Amino acid sequence: MTVCIAAICERGEAIVVAADRMFTSPPPVNIEFESDESKIEQFADGIVVLPSGNTAIVTEILEAAKDAMSGKPASLSEVGELIRKGYATVRAQKAEENVALPMVGADFESARETGMTLPKYLEDQGGIYQGIVAQSFQFNLGTELLLAGIDREGARIAAITHPGSIFWLDKLGYGATGSGAIHAVSSLNLCGQTRSHDLHTTIYAVYAAKRAAEVAPGVGANYTDLAVLTSTKEGKRQVRECDRAVMEELKKLWETQRATPAPDLTNLKKAFVK
Repeated sequence: MTVCIAAICERGEAIVVAADRMFTSPPPVNIEFESDESKIEQFADGIVVLPSGNTAIVTEILEAAKDAMSGKPASLSEVGELIRKGYATVRAQKAEENVALPMVGADFESARETGMTLPKYLEDQGGIYQGIVAQSFQFNLGTELLLAGIDREGARIAAITHPGSIFWLDKLGYGATGSGAIHAVSSLNLCGQTRSHDLHTTIYAVYAAKRAAEVAPGVGANYTDLAVLTSTKEGKRQVRECDRAVMEELKKLWETQRATPAPDLTNLKKAFVK
Protein backbone atom coordinates (compact mmCIF):
# COMPACT_ATOMS: atom_id res chain seq x y z
CA MET A 1 0.00 0.00 0.00
CA THR A 2 2.00 2.92 -1.29
CA VAL A 3 2.97 4.64 -4.51
CA CYS A 4 6.34 4.72 -6.26
CA ILE A 5 6.78 6.54 -9.58
CA ALA A 6 9.52 6.89 -12.21
CA ALA A 7 9.57 8.82 -15.50
CA ILE A 8 12.31 9.14 -18.13
CA CYS A 9 12.90 12.57 -19.68
CA GLU A 10 15.43 14.69 -21.61
CA ARG A 11 15.35 12.04 -24.39
CA GLY A 12 16.72 9.33 -22.14
CA GLU A 13 19.30 11.42 -20.31
CA ALA A 14 17.46 11.80 -16.99
CA ILE A 15 14.89 10.12 -14.76
CA VAL A 16 12.60 11.63 -12.14
CA VAL A 17 11.46 9.35 -9.31
CA ALA A 18 9.03 9.94 -6.44
CA ALA A 19 7.51 8.04 -3.54
CA ASP A 20 5.47 8.49 -0.41
CA ARG A 21 6.68 7.28 3.00
CA MET A 22 3.96 4.77 3.80
CA PHE A 23 5.44 1.54 5.16
CA THR A 24 3.85 -1.81 6.00
CA SER A 25 5.24 -3.70 8.97
CA PRO A 26 5.78 -7.47 8.70
CA PRO A 27 3.41 -10.08 10.21
CA PRO A 28 1.91 -10.59 12.69
CA VAL A 29 1.45 -6.81 13.15
CA ASN A 30 0.63 -5.88 9.52
CA ILE A 31 0.02 -2.18 10.07
CA GLU A 32 0.67 0.78 7.81
CA PHE A 33 2.42 3.91 9.03
CA GLU A 34 4.30 6.91 7.64
CA SER A 35 7.95 7.14 8.60
CA ASP A 36 10.74 9.70 8.21
CA GLU A 37 12.59 7.17 6.01
CA SER A 38 12.75 7.75 2.26
CA LYS A 39 11.81 4.90 -0.05
CA ILE A 40 14.20 6.07 -2.76
CA GLU A 41 16.99 3.60 -2.01
CA GLN A 42 20.29 3.77 -3.87
CA PHE A 43 21.07 0.19 -4.87
CA ALA A 44 24.24 0.84 -6.87
CA ASP A 45 26.01 3.74 -8.57
CA GLY A 46 23.28 5.75 -10.30
CA ILE A 47 20.68 3.04 -9.71
CA VAL A 48 17.75 3.34 -7.29
CA VAL A 49 15.04 0.95 -6.16
CA LEU A 50 11.63 2.08 -4.92
CA PRO A 51 9.85 -0.69 -2.96
CA SER A 52 6.21 -1.30 -2.17
CA GLY A 53 4.79 -3.96 0.13
CA ASN A 54 6.09 -5.69 3.24
CA THR A 55 9.31 -3.93 4.31
CA ALA A 56 10.88 -7.13 5.64
CA ILE A 57 10.27 -8.98 2.36
CA VAL A 58 11.75 -6.09 0.35
CA THR A 59 14.89 -6.15 2.51
CA GLU A 60 15.36 -9.88 1.91
CA ILE A 61 14.93 -9.48 -1.86
CA LEU A 62 17.46 -6.64 -2.12
CA GLU A 63 19.97 -8.36 0.16
CA ALA A 64 19.80 -11.48 -2.01
CA ALA A 65 20.43 -9.36 -5.11
CA LYS A 66 23.32 -7.45 -3.51
CA ASP A 67 24.95 -10.68 -2.35
CA ALA A 68 24.78 -12.01 -5.90
CA MET A 69 26.24 -8.78 -7.32
CA SER A 70 29.20 -8.95 -4.87
CA GLY A 71 29.89 -5.23 -5.19
CA LYS A 72 30.79 -5.46 -8.89
CA PRO A 73 29.63 -2.69 -11.27
CA ALA A 74 26.63 -3.86 -13.26
CA SER A 75 24.38 -2.65 -16.05
CA LEU A 76 20.70 -1.99 -15.50
CA SER A 77 19.86 -5.24 -17.28
CA GLU A 78 22.14 -7.21 -14.94
CA VAL A 79 20.83 -5.48 -11.83
CA GLY A 80 17.24 -6.05 -12.94
CA GLU A 81 17.89 -9.75 -13.45
CA LEU A 82 19.59 -10.08 -10.05
CA ILE A 83 16.63 -8.43 -8.30
CA ARG A 84 14.20 -10.59 -10.28
CA LYS A 85 16.07 -13.73 -9.19
CA GLY A 86 16.15 -12.43 -5.61
CA TYR A 87 12.39 -11.95 -5.76
CA ALA A 88 11.83 -15.49 -7.09
CA THR A 89 14.19 -16.97 -4.49
CA VAL A 90 12.53 -15.23 -1.54
CA ARG A 91 9.07 -16.15 -2.85
CA ALA A 92 10.07 -19.84 -3.09
CA GLN A 93 11.45 -19.74 0.46
CA LYS A 94 8.34 -18.08 1.88
CA ALA A 95 6.03 -20.45 -0.03
CA GLU A 96 7.84 -23.40 1.53
CA GLU A 97 7.73 -21.86 5.02
CA ASN A 98 4.06 -20.87 4.79
CA VAL A 99 2.58 -23.63 2.64
CA ALA A 100 4.69 -26.79 2.32
CA LEU A 101 6.25 -27.25 5.76
CA PRO A 102 3.05 -26.65 7.77
CA MET A 103 1.33 -29.34 5.68
CA VAL A 104 4.04 -32.03 5.83
CA GLY A 105 5.48 -31.36 9.28
CA ALA A 106 8.97 -31.55 10.75
CA ASP A 107 9.55 -35.12 9.53
CA PHE A 108 10.07 -33.87 5.98
CA GLU A 109 12.93 -31.59 7.04
CA SER A 110 14.71 -34.60 8.55
CA ALA A 111 13.99 -36.65 5.45
CA ARG A 112 15.29 -33.89 3.16
CA GLU A 113 18.66 -33.98 4.92
CA THR A 114 19.04 -37.54 3.59
CA GLY A 115 18.32 -36.36 0.03
CA MET A 116 14.58 -36.96 0.02
CA THR A 117 12.54 -34.72 -2.30
CA LEU A 118 9.00 -33.51 -1.61
CA PRO A 119 7.45 -35.54 -4.49
CA LYS A 120 9.16 -38.69 -3.24
CA TYR A 121 8.21 -37.97 0.36
CA LEU A 122 4.54 -37.61 -0.62
CA GLU A 123 4.57 -40.37 -3.23
CA ASP A 124 1.74 -42.19 -1.46
CA GLN A 125 -0.16 -38.98 -0.70
CA GLY A 126 -0.70 -37.47 -4.10
CA GLY A 127 -3.61 -35.32 -2.97
CA ILE A 128 -1.51 -33.50 -0.38
CA TYR A 129 1.28 -32.95 -2.89
CA GLN A 130 -1.12 -31.52 -5.46
CA GLY A 131 -2.56 -29.21 -2.80
CA ILE A 132 0.91 -27.94 -1.89
CA VAL A 133 1.74 -27.32 -5.55
CA ALA A 134 -1.53 -25.43 -6.12
CA GLN A 135 -1.18 -23.25 -3.03
CA SER A 136 2.51 -22.58 -3.70
CA PHE A 137 1.65 -21.49 -7.24
CA GLN A 138 -0.87 -18.99 -5.87
CA PHE A 139 1.40 -17.73 -3.07
CA ASN A 140 1.94 -13.99 -3.50
CA LEU A 141 4.48 -11.90 -1.60
CA GLY A 142 2.35 -8.80 -2.13
CA THR A 143 5.51 -6.90 -3.00
CA GLU A 144 6.58 -4.86 -6.02
CA LEU A 145 9.74 -2.95 -6.81
CA LEU A 146 10.43 -0.14 -9.25
CA LEU A 147 13.98 -0.04 -10.64
CA ALA A 148 15.40 3.13 -12.20
CA GLY A 149 18.87 4.09 -13.37
CA ILE A 150 21.18 5.28 -16.09
CA ASP A 151 23.92 3.22 -17.73
CA ARG A 152 25.65 3.11 -21.11
CA GLU A 153 22.32 2.30 -22.73
CA GLY A 154 20.77 5.45 -21.27
CA ALA A 155 17.92 5.88 -18.82
CA ARG A 156 15.93 2.74 -18.02
CA ILE A 157 13.10 1.79 -15.67
CA ALA A 158 11.56 -1.58 -14.83
CA ALA A 159 8.95 -3.12 -12.54
CA ILE A 160 9.71 -6.36 -10.69
CA THR A 161 6.59 -8.12 -9.44
CA HIS A 162 4.78 -11.43 -8.78
CA PRO A 163 5.73 -14.23 -9.30
CA GLY A 164 9.28 -13.03 -10.00
CA SER A 165 8.89 -11.27 -13.35
CA ILE A 166 10.52 -8.12 -14.69
CA PHE A 167 8.90 -5.68 -17.11
CA TRP A 168 11.08 -3.05 -18.83
CA LEU A 169 9.19 0.21 -19.29
CA ASP A 170 11.78 2.10 -21.34
CA LYS A 171 9.61 2.51 -24.43
CA LEU A 172 6.63 3.87 -22.51
CA GLY A 173 8.99 6.01 -20.47
CA TYR A 174 7.22 5.89 -17.12
CA GLY A 175 5.74 3.52 -14.58
CA ALA A 176 4.42 3.18 -11.05
CA THR A 177 3.82 0.51 -8.42
CA GLY A 178 1.73 0.24 -5.27
CA SER A 179 -1.93 0.84 -4.49
CA GLY A 180 -1.75 4.32 -6.04
CA ALA A 181 -0.13 3.14 -9.28
CA ILE A 182 -3.25 3.35 -11.44
CA HIS A 183 -3.87 6.96 -10.37
CA ALA A 184 -0.23 7.94 -10.92
CA VAL A 185 -0.02 6.34 -14.37
CA SER A 186 -3.35 7.89 -15.37
CA SER A 187 -2.07 11.32 -14.33
CA LEU A 188 1.12 10.92 -16.37
CA ASN A 189 -0.88 9.66 -19.33
CA LEU A 190 -3.36 12.54 -19.19
CA CYS A 191 -0.59 15.15 -19.15
CA GLY A 192 1.05 13.49 -22.15
CA GLN A 193 4.32 12.60 -20.43
CA THR A 194 6.95 11.19 -22.80
CA ARG A 195 10.70 10.52 -22.84
CA SER A 196 11.21 13.70 -24.85
CA HIS A 197 9.80 16.05 -22.19
CA ASP A 198 12.27 18.39 -20.53
CA LEU A 199 13.42 17.90 -16.94
CA HIS A 200 11.36 20.61 -15.23
CA THR A 201 8.13 19.62 -16.97
CA THR A 202 8.73 16.03 -15.87
CA ILE A 203 9.55 17.00 -12.28
CA TYR A 204 6.17 18.70 -12.03
CA ALA A 205 4.39 15.85 -13.85
CA VAL A 206 5.80 13.24 -11.46
CA TYR A 207 4.96 15.37 -8.42
CA ALA A 208 1.42 15.86 -9.73
CA ALA A 209 1.12 12.11 -10.31
CA LYS A 210 2.10 11.42 -6.71
CA ARG A 211 -0.44 13.93 -5.42
CA ALA A 212 -3.10 12.39 -7.67
CA ALA A 213 -2.29 8.96 -6.20
CA GLU A 214 -3.01 10.17 -2.67
CA VAL A 215 -6.71 9.43 -3.14
CA ALA A 216 -5.91 5.70 -3.29
CA PRO A 217 -6.11 3.59 -0.09
CA GLY A 218 -2.80 3.27 1.71
CA VAL A 219 -0.93 6.10 -0.06
CA GLY A 220 0.81 8.47 2.34
CA ALA A 221 -0.14 12.12 1.95
CA ASN A 222 2.10 13.67 4.62
CA TYR A 223 5.43 13.23 2.81
CA THR A 224 6.66 13.22 -0.77
CA ASP A 225 10.24 12.37 -1.74
CA LEU A 226 11.44 13.27 -5.21
CA ALA A 227 14.85 12.76 -6.84
CA VAL A 228 16.50 13.25 -10.22
CA LEU A 229 18.91 10.76 -11.79
CA THR A 230 21.36 12.11 -14.36
CA SER A 231 24.70 11.29 -15.94
CA THR A 232 27.44 13.91 -16.42
CA LYS A 233 29.48 14.37 -19.59
CA GLU A 234 32.28 12.49 -17.85
CA GLY A 235 29.94 9.54 -17.33
CA LYS A 236 29.46 10.03 -13.60
CA ARG A 237 26.00 9.01 -12.44
CA GLN A 238 24.19 11.27 -10.01
CA VAL A 239 21.16 10.86 -7.77
CA ARG A 240 20.02 14.29 -6.62
CA GLU A 241 17.27 14.62 -4.05
CA CYS A 242 15.00 17.64 -4.45
CA ASP A 243 15.46 20.02 -1.52
CA ARG A 244 12.86 21.89 0.51
CA ALA A 245 12.82 24.91 -1.83
CA VAL A 246 11.98 22.71 -4.81
CA MET A 247 9.30 20.79 -2.92
CA GLU A 248 7.69 24.00 -1.65
CA GLU A 249 7.57 25.40 -5.19
CA LEU A 250 6.02 22.17 -6.46
CA LYS A 251 3.39 22.26 -3.73
CA LYS A 252 2.59 25.87 -4.59
CA LEU A 253 2.25 25.00 -8.28
CA TRP A 254 0.00 22.04 -7.49
CA GLU A 255 -2.29 24.04 -5.25
CA THR A 256 -2.63 27.05 -7.56
CA GLN A 257 -2.31 25.67 -11.09
CA ARG A 258 -3.21 21.98 -11.03
CA ALA A 259 -6.20 22.62 -13.31
CA THR A 260 -3.96 24.48 -15.79
CA PRO A 261 -2.92 22.42 -18.85
CA ALA A 262 0.52 24.09 -18.95
CA PRO A 263 1.50 25.59 -15.56
CA ASP A 264 4.10 28.36 -15.39
CA LEU A 265 7.37 26.64 -14.36
CA THR A 266 9.51 29.78 -14.13
CA ASN A 267 9.96 29.65 -10.35
CA LEU A 268 10.51 25.88 -10.41
CA LYS A 269 13.38 26.39 -12.84
CA LYS A 270 14.91 28.85 -10.39
CA ALA A 271 14.47 26.42 -7.48
CA PHE A 272 15.89 23.42 -9.34
CA VAL A 273 18.91 24.51 -11.36
CA LYS A 274 20.36 21.97 -13.77
